[in-house]
Amino acid sequence: GGPRPGPRPGPRPGRGGYGNADVDMGGDVDWEDLLGGWFRQQAGGPAQGADHEAELRLTLEEAIRGGRRTVRLAQPDGETRNYDVDVPPGVLDGQRIRLTGEGAAGREGGPPGDLFLTVRIQPDARYRLKGRDIHFDLPVTPSEAALGAKIKVNAPAGPVTITVPEGSSSGRRLRLRGQGMPDPRGQPGNLYAEIRVMVPPRLSSKVRKLYEQLADVSDFHPREGLL
Repeated sequence: GGPRPGPRPGPRPGRGGYGNADVDMGGDVDWEDLLGGWFRQQAGGPAQGADHEAELRLTLEEAIRGGRRTVRLAQPDGETRNYDVDVPPGVLDGQRIRLTGEGAAGREGGPPGDLFLTVRIQPDARYRLKGRDIHFDLPVTPSEAALGAKIKVNAPAGPVTITVPEGSSSGRRLRLRGQGMPDPRGQPGNLYAEIRVMVPPRLSSKVRKLYEQLADVSDFHPREGLL
């Protein structure tokens, strides 16, 4: 949808700048500035234009890597306009990016308002974002779970190699430190792979025979505590 009028922002402290964008990191409202602008508008003369708000939809990969994005928004007059937005790496869902001077025109020579874009990270079928940590399920074969393996995965932040320890069962979580969502103000999040041991739905006669041989010689009893 198009931009919609929004409230005046809080003070500059508490915001992080990036390119042409000003990312809202929280902060108190500057009531003096807010009320002063309102009284100036009531008294007539130059007044700052209204702020506009819209949503900026990003994939998880786009939120991690950041970079320049072009956004097309409908204007109040029905026309559309493109905006170039510098998205900081590691932006989170719900954070706002301010484009200074891209709101409504000012009155009688007053400065224009700002455009605020609220980030909305789209759900991903493979990865789950919790804070700055990224979680996903890692399917492994029974032999990989039993013997251990090194598995290459195209993670959201780039390719990684995950070491599966031997004797791993479904539900075991493996942590890759610092491979989650970057943080402009500190340490990045982690990447968590949760093992899912997958059994083939159909077995060839040769593979079935090998499983039968394994069952005959194995002394592993996973249900011992339930009997």
